[in-house]
Amino acid sequence: MTPLPNLPTDNLYKFLFIAGLSIILATVIIFITQYKTIREEQDKNSLEIANLINEMEFSTEDMKETSENFKQKGIDDSEVKNQIEQVKLKRREIKVRNDIMNLKIQKSQQDFCELIALFIVTCLMVLIGIIMSVRAYFNWLYLVQKPMDEKLKLELEKLKSDLAKEKSV
Repeated sequence: MTPLPNLPTDNLYKFLFIAGLSIILATVIIFITQYKTIREEQDKNSLEIANLINEMEFSTEDMKETSENFKQKGIDDSEVKNQIEQVKLKRREIKVRNDIMNLKIQKSQQDFCELIALFIVTCLMVLIGIIMSVRAYFNWLYLVQKPMDEKLKLELEKLKSDLAKEKSV
């Protein structure tokens, strides 16, 4: 098993930089996951609504056609009433399913509002991550790296001068 590389947390500014990047990555992944979940549910609900609308239209047409056919053929009232009752039962079933779909639509609207709130939070967290990372980077650069570079430069100059003195002696 290969060991995981150590994160450069020897310096607070490096740690804050990595933490800022992690915040950005995590919030974007969470938002995308939630968006896909809500979108799939809305697509499924849209298909069910379209099916219900078609069923309602067909049941209305069936009821009209059945009524007209029975009147034209002179079939007795008991068969007409039986067919009409079946169509009414079908319409009630569709109405119940329609009510359920209306509840799903309300939930989808609520999910959409939550998605907007999540988007706002995601934007804020990404902004915080960016600010945190940029600030940590520049603090590291100017407060740690530049002084280290200066120190190394001075040490190098001293070593060069010492070496020049040794050569001249």
